[in-house]
Amino acid sequence: MTIIETANFPNCFDLYQQADYQVTIVNSVRKALALLKKQSVDLIIAEFIYSPQYGTRISNIDSLFAQLQSKHPQTRLILFADKDYQHHLKQFQPQYQITAILTYPIPPHQLQALL
Repeated sequence: MTIIETANFPNCFDLYQQADYQVTIVNSVRKALALLKKQSVDLIIAEFIYSPQYGTRISNIDSLFAQLQSKHPQTRLILFADKDYQHHLKQFQPQYQITAILTYPIPPHQLQALL
């Protein structure tokens, strides 16, 4: 599953298909959570977005972390992030299993190696 919430998200669909993934695209974490209630997925690729406007949450994917940890611990999670958000991501790493964090611009060869 790929969660695309911004225009910054790179088009890597050829890489996903080369790795034999069936790609499901959603445009919000809320829709991803709804889909995860119905089925499990092997891999989620999402963009980590930090904003102080989120209030009690740190990022756009806090609820996704919780859902994966409690109901889908086998799902691999690859995050794309701006280099300015790296220190915010470190808050999640002790608690949640993140397969990889790739910093913009996303190097295709690094993503391909993770798939």
